[in-house]
Amino acid sequence: MASSYLAPGVYMEEVSSGSRPIEAVGTAVAAFVGFAERGPLHEPVLVTNWTQFKANFGDFVPGCYLAHAVYGYFQNGGGTAYVVRVGASPNGSAEGNGHHPVPKAELPAAEGRAALTVAARSPGDADLAVEVEPDGEDTFKLVVKKGGQPVETFEGVTAKRGPNYVATVVQQKSKLITVEEVKGKQLAVPSPGRPR
Repeated sequence: MASSYLAPGVYMEEVSSGSRPIEAVGTAVAAFVGFAERGPLHEPVLVTNWTQFKANFGDFVPGCYLAHAVYGYFQNGGGTAYVVRVGASPNGSAEGNGHHPVPKAELPAAEGRAALTVAARSPGDADLAVEVEPDGEDTFKLVVKKGGQPVETFEGVTAKRGPNYVATVVQQKSKLITVEEVKGKQLAVPSPGRPR
């Protein structure tokens, strides 16, 4: 369209620029955090449908609501979600801290103190075992075995707080295991006058 401007003023002219208007795209991304049957711990995983969730995290687990929430999200038109598996696994193993349980003898704990648990620092150390041997009146020896062979030994450790406290010694010196207090679980203190 040819325009002729004969007098000064404001003129409007439509010119095709070739660009198109912005199309509507989904901008909502959901995030779900919870307990699942399996899958990576403490890592966000992109999931775009229910089948992909089941492949990564498993199916519905009694007492856990992550799978139910994700299923409902996709059934109601959800398109993209990030899922993070956290906490202990449904079978009760203490994986919530990123450590993996180690078959072991029970660690002694001081009366009235929190119970102690042992875990491997790395998932590749699944063949570890821990043995506890008395080493004195209030002390014991902790032997870490891999493939049945001793690889770490901690002598003179105790369940009482102090310089030889087993959790502190293992945390500072062990490359294979960690010892932690179990929250909310304590050994009972016997009542006076009652036999132990």
